[in-house]
Amino acid sequence: MNKNKLILILAAVTILCIGCPSEPVGEPANPAVKGYLPETITNYYEEGEYGTSGAYIYKYEYDNLNRFKSIKEFYKFAEDDAELVYESTFTYSSSGRLTGVTCIDHSYGDTDQVSFRYEGNSVFLWDDKFSWDDELELVLNDKQQIIKIIVHFWGEEYYALYYYDKQGNCIKVEAYDSGEIGDITKVEYDHMKGINSSINMPPWFMFIDFRESGFSLHQSNNILRITDDYNYYYETFSYIYNDNGYPEKASCNYNGIVLTSFTKNKTQRINGRKKSIAIDESNYYIIEYIPVK
Repeated sequence: MNKNKLILILAAVTILCIGCPSEPVGEPANPAVKGYLPETITNYYEEGEYGTSGAYIYKYEYDNLNRFKSIKEFYKFAEDDAELVYESTFTYSSSGRLTGVTCIDHSYGDTDQVSFRYEGNSVFLWDDKFSWDDELELVLNDKQQIIKIIVHFWGEEYYALYYYDKQGNCIKVEAYDSGEIGDITKVEYDHMKGINSSINMPPWFMFIDFRESGFSLHQSNNILRITDDYNYYYETFSYIYNDNGYPEKASCNYNGIVLTSFTKNKTQRINGRKKSIAIDESNYYIIEYIPVK
């Protein structure tokens, strides 16, 4: 694997996954409910000359502490029944620490075991499918957010640094190759409630991608734009929000191609202002929620 590509992968994966609590927006539709958890995220798509359609369906199950118990990915082609293709189950210690994730690829019959080891202000992650030499080290600050990721590959060390705004959102990642800065990734957020903001997982866990649904497994606000330092690579996200301030429909624009043939618009009041929302009807997400326990 190319060294720069390795660091780019680290930056691209992690930048989607960091965020900290923000002030709630507006009054909840049900003030007795403290928050909502995503139960199902469905990615509908239509592509090709003949309009081939299908959906990726992600179902989340939680324990009584609102932590991940399992995540299941289903694939549905056209009018066929949905088929389970990937599954992740989570294990915790008696003290409540996340100790491991078992990932099963039902399509190929493969099982991938991810384990976590804690030492000082670092969490060490090991995946038996890693292509690099050693554990992945996640260096944390006193808020348990990632400030540095270190990986060793073919005898060399690569790392990425993470920067946050005053709200605690990760706004920049700098990837370094042999001590020299390489890729820089920047992120902008909205001020609404994040799809996964009520999930009770440690902040550092936001880094990890277990067949994610196109959104990070955990973030407090919703990402609006991701760019590199030269604006060569970018993604923009559009949302329609429900009465509780969470996204209920979303789409992604990748470098201005294909995914952004927006065909429908909706005017919505966000933060006291009316805003026109564009949603790509050929590739979009529907998010369904359940109340926190």
